[in-house]
Amino acid sequence: MNIFRDMINYVGIANSEDYPETPICFKQFTLNEKINVPEQKPDIEQILKVMSIVKIINKRLIKTPYNKKIIIDGVVKQIFVYTAATPEQSVHSFNNEIHFCEMIIIDNEVNEDLKQLKIKIVVEDIHVFHHDLRNIQVSKVLCAIIEFDHYLPPPHYDEEEE
Repeated sequence: MNIFRDMINYVGIANSEDYPETPICFKQFTLNEKINVPEQKPDIEQILKVMSIVKIINKRLIKTPYNKKIIIDGVVKQIFVYTAATPEQSVHSFNNEIHFCEMIIIDNEVNEDLKQLKIKIVVEDIHVFHHDLRNIQVSKVLCAIIEFDHYLPPPHYDEEEE
């Protein structure tokens, strides 16, 4: 979904269809970073567009005496499009990646087979702060969501017989 705010077009923000109706669990988290414009690029006059996508690199389950956790390693890939602070005001872009590792606690009753689970991360919000000609501050709100894979039958739990 595209959101236009403060003269910046934000691309890649989740819309309501991106959220499952019955997740097993979810966790929201933020990523903040200061980004320097690459040396070979001209100074920034105005950010025009920010395009973001999240990729999950790895996921694994760990068990502790208290609960089960899913550890998710991922990366947010971004492209920043901007007008240069030059008389021509030409349009330029640069790429950036920020890696993350997040943990989600899941119910002990959930099957340990990660193949039964669908794990995704969506971008809920992005905001760019343009401080000077060479640096920007980017804040992102992400949501990691775990649900049963709809293409596999849900696991059956043993219930106590009466």
